[in-house]
Amino acid sequence: RETVVIVIDNKMNGTLYETEKPLIIVVDDTDIMRSTTSKLLSRKGYRTREYESADAFYDSVHKGIAGIPHLVLMDSDMNECIEPVLDGPSAIGKIREDYPLFFQGVHFIGMTGFAGKNEPKFNAVGVDTVFQKPFDMGYFFKTIGELPALQYAPSLCLQETI
Repeated sequence: RETVVIVIDNKMNGTLYETEKPLIIVVDDTDIMRSTTSKLLSRKGYRTREYESADAFYDSVHKGIAGIPHLVLMDSDMNECIEPVLDGPSAIGKIREDYPLFFQGVHFIGMTGFAGKNEPKFNAVGVDTVFQKPFDMGYFFKTIGELPALQYAPSLCLQETI
């Protein structure tokens, strides 16, 4: 007799995820914004990973170490002191262009302090929505909670003895 364990994970938008807690990437050049957003998301049960620039996130995607997130929260403008090559909208466009299969079911949300200037750039690369900073946290959590890939249930685990 042999015991076989079969794990059936959630399947959202054609992407199979390994765990039941959605992964949200937070990309922002402002330490306090990045860490506060991550902390609040963690308290709501999400896993988070932080990047200080669009370049750093793109580089980790390119190297295969970023994983496949359920959602990417991307700041629009990056700090000129770190000499970014990519701003937020450019990074999203490049990721979608270079890795279309891996990021097919991934949601992207833009974050900006200058909606009038940056919202059209984000919309041009097909983000789900754009949040104007500072944003209303109730509306923020309601919006991301309604995204299909973030509506999760525990994985189903079947055990069969043969």
